[in-house]
Amino acid sequence: MEEPMKSKGAEDSAPALALCAGIVFVLTVLLGTQTAPVLAQQVPVQQVSMRPETVPLKTLPVTFDRDYGAAIARLGQGKYGEGRLHQMDATLVEIPPGGKVPAHRHLAEEMIYIVAGRGYTNMWTGSGANKKRYDWSASDVLSPSLNVWHEHVNASTTEPARFVSMTSMPLMKRIFGDARFLTSSDYVFEERWQKGMMEPKFLSIVRPRNGRNLTDGSSMSIGHMIRDMANMKMPAVWGDTEYPETGINVVPPDDEAQGTLALTGMAGNRLFEWQNREYIREYVTHEGSNHHHAWEVVYICPKGEMEMLLKRVGSDQMRKVLWQEGDLLIVEADEVHYPGSKVVGTRFLQFKVSGYFRGTGIPGGGMGGG
Repeated sequence: MEEPMKSKGAEDSAPALALCAGIVFVLTVLLGTQTAPVLAQQVPVQQVSMRPETVPLKTLPVTFDRDYGAAIARLGQGKYGEGRLHQMDATLVEIPPGGKVPAHRHLAEEMIYIVAGRGYTNMWTGSGANKKRYDWSASDVLSPSLNVWHEHVNASTTEPARFVSMTSMPLMKRIFGDARFLTSSDYVFEERWQKGMMEPKFLSIVRPRNGRNLTDGSSMSIGHMIRDMANMKMPAVWGDTEYPETGINVVPPDDEAQGTLALTGMAGNRLFEWQNREYIREYVTHEGSNHHHAWEVVYICPKGEMEMLLKRVGSDQMRKVLWQEGDLLIVEADEVHYPGSKVVGTRFLQFKVSGYFRGTGIPGGGMGGG
């Protein structure tokens, strides 16, 4: 197909526009360590060269993969400037209009975030007599129980559907060595399947915080699916009304958990933990707010825009990354990170296999934070 013709004026002005954009970017980087963080709304995100380190999930090109049975882009390998993943994987999947991803199963936990489109996922065990259908649309989150059969179908005949699949497959491959074993077992984890049948439910848990015992209503028990992460109503994080965020915490229970604490988590998962957060008022974070941990994190922004400040182990350079709705950002294992400027109303989700580190003696291994 021929490219559209460009006017002489457009060709002459292109180098000048590119030079101006480059000057703006350089000044932003040079002044970033000398001035207060700049709100994304003050410096439009598109003026920062390619929004470094973020992946635009709605527009990233995908390529058909015969083994996967769909058009995909494998993330977490640094191909798009993003951070690298070793404990989990992340794959952007596109289903064509009227198409589907063939039925499959695996001995790895999986979290799915719907980027765009509408469709449904069938899940079942054994012969399929217990098949369950889950209809989904943008910003829904799904998690098939471990080793259940599942297939994804695009319900539209005119528009593609996209989702991000995150699995614990890298950890399981390291444990078993033979990846074929992870897709060939017939074992049914009945308890996990039954937990996947549960409807989403907020739990009330009393927790100590800042010298007070607060009733935390942000913990959740979820089955195979929860809807509308961009707009769902969320309570104060940790039950602390002075905290500038609302949110939900979906954390696997400990082995010793009893009562309400044993109900937390999603689809019976033991490794995957995730949160959804919304900034409800402006507040200032500083370098003292930074933290790091043994697990890596996949962040997805369903609404708004914000900054993230990052520093890799062994580096003295703090990187400022702007990200917005539809972007994915990876924080590598043990990478120092903390949010910079925030726009009120912005939401972000964070997914990690931090449950693997519980009870291992690693500092922070039992925390439910970022």
